[in-house]
Amino acid sequence: MDEVPLIDDLTTLGRTALRRGLPIVLLVSRSDCSYCMVLKDEVLNPMMKSREYDDQALIGELMLDAAEPLRGFDGEPESRGEFASTRDTDLTPTLLFLAPDGTELAPRIRGINTIEMFGLHIDRAIAAARSRLRAY
Repeated sequence: MDEVPLIDDLTTLGRTALRRGLPIVLLVSRSDCSYCMVLKDEVLNPMMKSREYDDQALIGELMLDAAEPLRGFDGEPESRGEFASTRDTDLTPTLLFLAPDGTELAPRIRGINTIEMFGLHIDRAIAAARSRLRAY
């Protein structure tokens, strides 16, 4: 897969992460968010295409304004608005670094400041999430 997949089922994503022993990098975005597009085009899609992260993390995107129903980490239906409010992810883009059950493992990254340094910030957060996941 060369592009960040859209996620509508967090339960399945969590099970896959648990089976593979990987943290989840979840981009919380909106369809009209130009910064989200830049983040995907300039950083996340190249990460996916490189295949270097296949054994480091599961990467996905949750669109807050998508019409499809969302299945939460607990297996129950959850509105995208509920997801955003309970996780304080109304500001997009937000990158979450999660355990298979949805617990945050590393500090989230909100917005974009310098795109050139963004990959380094993500790498550090993935390393922190992997370390915490091993102790989880």
